[in-house]
Amino acid sequence: MNARTLVVLGIIGLWATPLIAEVTDQALEVPQPDAAVVAETVSPGSAEPADSGAPVDGDATQPDGDVEASGSDALFAPPALQSVAPSRPAALQQPDAETAAATTAAPESDPEVNVSAEAEQAVQDAPVEVTAFDERLALGYADAQHVMGRRFEQGDGVPTDLMKAGDYYFKAASQGYAEAQSDLGRFYAAGIGIRQDISLAFDWFLQAAEQGLAEAQFNTALILQRGLLGEAKPAAAADWYWKAASQGHDGAIVNLSNMYLNGDGIDQNVDYAYELLRDAAEQGNAAGQLNLARLLIHNGYQAPREHDADALLASAMQTYPAAAGLLLGIARQSGVGVPQNLSGAAEAYRVAAGAGDVEAAYELGEMLLRGEGVEQDIAASVPMFEQAAAGEIPEANFRLGSLYSTGRGVEKDVDAARVAYTAAAEAGLAPAQYNLGLILTRAQDPAAQAESVRWFQAAAQSQHTNAMYQLGRAYQTGLGIEADGGQAAYWYDLAAESGHVSAAYNLALLFLGGDVPDAGAAQAIALLQSAVEQDHAGATLVLAGLYADGEGIAADLGKARSLYQRLADQGNPDAQFRLAQLYDEPDDGQADAPRALNLYTASAEQNFLPAQVYLALMLEDGRDSVAANEQQAMAWLERAATQDYAAAQYHLGRFYEHGVGIPEDVEQAGVWYLRAADAGDSQAADAVDRLALAN
Repeated sequence: MNARTLVVLGIIGLWATPLIAEVTDQALEVPQPDAAVVAETVSPGSAEPADSGAPVDGDATQPDGDVEASGSDALFAPPALQSVAPSRPAALQQPDAETAAATTAAPESDPEVNVSAEAEQAVQDAPVEVTAFDERLALGYADAQHVMGRRFEQGDGVPTDLMKAGDYYFKAASQGYAEAQSDLGRFYAAGIGIRQDISLAFDWFLQAAEQGLAEAQFNTALILQRGLLGEAKPAAAADWYWKAASQGHDGAIVNLSNMYLNGDGIDQNVDYAYELLRDAAEQGNAAGQLNLARLLIHNGYQAPREHDADALLASAMQTYPAAAGLLLGIARQSGVGVPQNLSGAAEAYRVAAGAGDVEAAYELGEMLLRGEGVEQDIAASVPMFEQAAAGEIPEANFRLGSLYSTGRGVEKDVDAARVAYTAAAEAGLAPAQYNLGLILTRAQDPAAQAESVRWFQAAAQSQHTNAMYQLGRAYQTGLGIEADGGQAAYWYDLAAESGHVSAAYNLALLFLGGDVPDAGAAQAIALLQSAVEQDHAGATLVLAGLYADGEGIAADLGKARSLYQRLADQGNPDAQFRLAQLYDEPDDGQADAPRALNLYTASAEQNFLPAQVYLALMLEDGRDSVAANEQQAMAWLERAATQDYAAAQYHLGRFYEHGVGIPEDVEQAGVWYLRAADAGDSQAADAVDRLALAN
């Protein structure tokens, strides 16, 4: 499980479960809150009106690169659509005058309704096919008005008309109909079809809440908890949450338990939160099961008895596939709170991803990419990363960029990689900024290269070591930005301090080249020695060369040979060539011609052009214990000369001019001299002039 998963595990306990609109669970046995939690007296309109816009969920925090687990704000969510069948039950047959009068005066199950004589007469005169619902609507019954409001809101059999919906809600709410009061509160809270007014919304929610409507009790509590009317009143909120939770309201159970867990405006009481969630879970409430599992897994709560968190989440997943599936996947993958089960984790992520959870889609993509708990299937990881990327998870875009740039699991597409990396880079993901910079650097376009510098700078500011190195190279070479040795040294130095060996090597070259004031050979040699200890080939070659030439340090051919030998043994052709030079007539008298011949040959066979020339020269004259072989010398020169190596072209011209290993041919000599001279070889240019004078 990667680091971002641990972050998700760390914040998931703060999320409030998305709520279903109407709760049909049986009432729960909920323990009474502590005596310290006493509801504050709140009357409609007593709090100051909020000057904020639409309410925003503040239950979850979101670190960089992580996505909230919840899919939407549960505040003021609309209940499920109600409908009345167009039937004519016996109880609603045309009443006689006496019954109608009694019903109008005091209906047994409906709030008081004032019905005009004209309305009664209209019902009496209506055709037989008029439905019971039509009759109740015409008579002004609140339940029918409420249903009509729902129909206009949701376009059920009538064109959607939010203003008419609001009008019907108001008519029903004015008669004291709780469901309509709650819906009207929702309209005012969100500004649906009418001007937004949190104060009026609260008034209507409170009226419905006082009639025992759980949904309205929850929204009343939420407004009080968040202080949407001014000062937050957590104690009063807790009281309303408790009333709604007692009726099985999922959101109330979750938010009340979170208040006790976090001491959010009330005395912290983890044990009471546990009891609240435990009782809800034992009665089959999915929100209770989900959040009890969170308490046990994330908070590490030591419950007084054993609970099967895996089973709790598996059950909750039937109602909350996204939230429960994600947490179950994280728990099974990490082995935190439940036995580790990688294949089970993948399956839980699959369920959650199928329900739209983008975090689960990302985690499943990672498992498919690595073959963790499932058979590796890079192609199958791509749609998972695409789903997560659509949910604005930067790491998912980073993965897509990597896959498109390498052609793993998808057809290679550098443009698609650039788009994906850009999305992740703009979200602040430093590795994506760095990789995007690399793609732009290779574009061979000045504008793209300038943009690459910008991304390297962004990643470097996030302490991305490789980006610091690339930024140093850009300043050193002037690629995409004006060359600046001081800036190059600055970024190389930062990268070197973070352990980037190539940065230390390049910084040493800047010091040796005199590009950095007040820095010289001593500092360069210290950097090179550090890089050599990390087996950096370039640093080893340069330091060996300094020992061989005595530049900035006392000459020591023995140390030079030792350094070159380290690389030569690894097959490095440059080191083989330079070591051969130190055995081919060296200044310290430690000549070893056969060894030099072998080293020249090993390097030349790897097509190292200087070695091919030096091998030819050795074979031309021979050495002690090495016989001359002009034909072989000629063959090595031709091999290097045909690759446009000027030194080989000059010596090949010399061989033709003097008939070394081949019949003398001044014309061919002139051809090779001229090619070498055009390439800038001064000896060849002198030879061209000499032949011209001779002719």
